[in-house]
Amino acid sequence: MTSQLLVDNTFRQPANGLNPESSTKPYSFPGLDEGGKKASKHLRRFCEDLTSFFARQTGLIPTSGNSTMLSYILLVSGCVFAYRAVTRRRKPASSRSPVTRSQKSGDEGEARVQAELRSTLQWLCGENFYLHPGAVLLNHAPGTAFPTAEVDHLAITPFGIFVVETKNWAGSILPGHDADTVVRVGADGQQETRRSPLRQNRSKVGFLRSVLPGVWPVEGLGVFASDHCEISSALPANLIRRADLHQWLRARKARHDANGDLPVNVHHAWRAVQAVADTEARAIDAHRIRLMRVA
Repeated sequence: MTSQLLVDNTFRQPANGLNPESSTKPYSFPGLDEGGKKASKHLRRFCEDLTSFFARQTGLIPTSGNSTMLSYILLVSGCVFAYRAVTRRRKPASSRSPVTRSQKSGDEGEARVQAELRSTLQWLCGENFYLHPGAVLLNHAPGTAFPTAEVDHLAITPFGIFVVETKNWAGSILPGHDADTVVRVGADGQQETRRSPLRQNRSKVGFLRSVLPGVWPVEGLGVFASDHCEISSALPANLIRRADLHQWLRARKARHDANGDLPVNVHHAWRAVQAVADTEARAIDAHRIRLMRVA
């Protein structure tokens, strides 16, 4: 009996200066939306049922004081968890551009060409070259609707600066009706006219030539990454298969050396490119999203 009175008196003590018997209105947390308020209401009912169950199990007589206090304690504890669950801020949606099937295929092709470029340049130059590990954005038209242009691969060597456009196309690649197009013939014989990689590179190459010293040769190159791609001999010499990179770059180095041209200072050249370029992932994503909106 004494212990019951002690517990009963303990339950009757106000918590933090609050008298649980002074108010019958349930406590509500600010900031809860309608779903949160409904959850809080159901939780309060659950706490009242739990209070009665507790009283039956312990033999404690649920007087207005101890029942209300116990309900209050359980209600506050439960509502804290409910409040946190309901008002937990969702992680902001990613601003990265969605990866399409075409983009995934392009990324795979670029990875293969990047590996081939690195292997070739190490063979030709040792460690005296710079191959950027990813895309480079050239700020070629600031203030316009499309101020940036994306370079798939940028290679800086003592014998030249190379802007590489990669296409992971399978099938046969033939000349188009003009210098700006090529024709892809699929395994089913269907023909598609597509923009030439050299056409895509033209403005990027021209921009770099306009801002870099004229003694540094800048050249554009289109590389077809797929192992299941055949190209016509009538295509321009700067459109090649990935397997041809070794020989193509070797020939460029031999020509440069034979002409007695001054070597490009790799470090200075990369610093000069950085002055007109952006390599941040956020900027590249924004560029790609901008292109997708007009596609």
